[in-house]
Amino acid sequence: MQPPIFKHISQALNDYDLFLFDLWGVVVENDELYPGVVESINNILSQKRCIFVSNAPRPAFTMKNKLSDWGFKNITTDMILTSGDIARELILEQTKKLRKERLRIYHLGDDKNDDILREFDHIITHDYKEADILLLTLHRDENENIREFDNLLKNVAKQDNILTICANPDISVPKGDIIGYCAGYFAQIVEKNGGEVIYTGKPKEIIYQHVFKRVREVSKNRILMIGDTFETDIHNSKNSDIYSALVLTNNKYKYHYMHESLDNKLEALGKKALELKMFPSFITSLV
Repeated sequence: MQPPIFKHISQALNDYDLFLFDLWGVVVENDELYPGVVESINNILSQKRCIFVSNAPRPAFTMKNKLSDWGFKNITTDMILTSGDIARELILEQTKKLRKERLRIYHLGDDKNDDILREFDHIITHDYKEADILLLTLHRDENENIREFDNLLKNVAKQDNILTICANPDISVPKGDIIGYCAGYFAQIVEKNGGEVIYTGKPKEIIYQHVFKRVREVSKNRILMIGDTFETDIHNSKNSDIYSALVLTNNKYKYHYMHESLDNKLEALGKKALELKMFPSFITSLV
């Protein structure tokens, strides 16, 4: 087996017309920016078209402020596509489908994710049996009670009149020495009990289909997805016929941290890619 090739992002600029950037694990980890990454991406922004593609369960108009605070220049909402954006679109589609002016939404999530429903005409209900939609944005750390909503989710799975939308398909994320469980983890409980869930972010193709609609003039073979996770960023990039680059940070660190040389790191990542059958186009660094 040949190990994956390494190519610094600066060496790939002429090969692609559109660069898609994941955020957590590529730009930031545990609310700390990776040194030099914002400056590197700003350089790419000055030359190429870019979209930040994130499983964040909040809309682009709120993420725009966060990216600007991080130091990204001239950011517009058209340069951001989140799982939260797509969830909002699905709610609008369901409103039309049911021919209602407003839907009753049971939002199972943290207060920090309430902005997913900001500037949105809806009714919040605290009884899932009355809801048209269960909107999942829940996050729990492993040292918290992650079983708190098991019975509720099992009961939701038996409801025929409720649409369950998972606005962050991630199962878990590393947070220093602990694991954080995301909405995708809790959505699995609904599925395991016979219910159906619509996922609005990576690795589901729906988020890439929204990218393609936004940039119809760009050929797929001129698009590069840059991420830190095999199962989300890399896996569905290939299924969507675009190229992918895997950074060495965050989720990938655990596979190569014991090695000092780049060659050994690449070999370790190649073995993991073979095990998962998920192969990035190349390994990269942004700094």
